[in-house]
Amino acid sequence: MRAIFPRLFGFLLLCATAAAQPIFLNHVDSAQPLPSGIQIHSGQGVLRILGVRDDVLRITMSPTSSLPDDGSWAVLPAARSAHVNVTPADDDSNVGFDTPRLHVRVRRDNLAITISDSDGHVILSDSQPVEFFKDDNTGDLGFRVTKTMPIDE
Repeated sequence: MRAIFPRLFGFLLLCATAAAQPIFLNHVDSAQPLPSGIQIHSGQGVLRILGVRDDVLRITMSPTSSLPDDGSWAVLPAARSAHVNVTPADDDSNVGFDTPRLHVRVRRDNLAITISDSDGHVILSDSQPVEFFKDDNTGDLGFRVTKTMPIDE
């Protein structure tokens, strides 16, 4: 019995690992500036970043070409429809936009998002591309984001 359990556990672990297929959004294929943000296509996936206020962003991402419903129990309807006009930013390495208080940059080569304040202090920075997981058995979809942090935080 003891010899069977480790083999059975190893087999089940192998099956569970094989069932989860990672989907990476890791490069910019195209970027479309919007009045209040940007929409970026990466492979079959899409990333949309909108300026809700000068200091608030809404980031929505999907591994498919359609974005999910933006309804939320945590956000009032008036806040979901709010927006601020932005100034597009585009260079050889990044696409993004600026609000009066935030600078949003998305790296073309790996789709890493960096958000800094108007003084250049980094508020948020991805360390790796977003990874989606789709379970072949259940169809459930999950995701992983990985951020960098200063050593003193």
